Amino acid sequence: MAAQPFLGGAGQLVINVSARSGPGGIIHIRENAGDIIADVVSLCVPPDPGNKAIVVGQVRRSTERVCEQDEYIIVVVQDNGTSGDRVTIGGCFEEEPLCDEVTLEANLELTEGNIIVQP
Repeated sequence: MAAQPFLGGAGQLVINVSARSGPGGIIHIRENAGDIIADVVSLCVPPDPGNKAIVVGQVRRSTERVCEQDEYIIVVVQDNGTSGDRVTIGGCFEEEPLCDEVTLEANLELTEGNIIVQP
């Protein structure tokens, strides 16, 4: 998935999220030479509208000061069918946020890639 700059660089932002309930999965955010890798610790798919997922990950590695190791990062994704999928990176937190209390909306439209949310 490609979106707008997050790590402070001027390059293309690439976001890979593979999450499943349990929890399990990985979040990988990359821009130029910088990256953040986080293990998924929480996943919520609110029933309304049903096409949005909130993913919380604990940072395992970060080459950027945006997030430190062991902090938590939120990624919100929205599946709008074949086009118009959206994503938002909600920032970093010292304490684990409860994904069912996250009110962020996915507001950056993808320029490449696809999101699939299955409740």
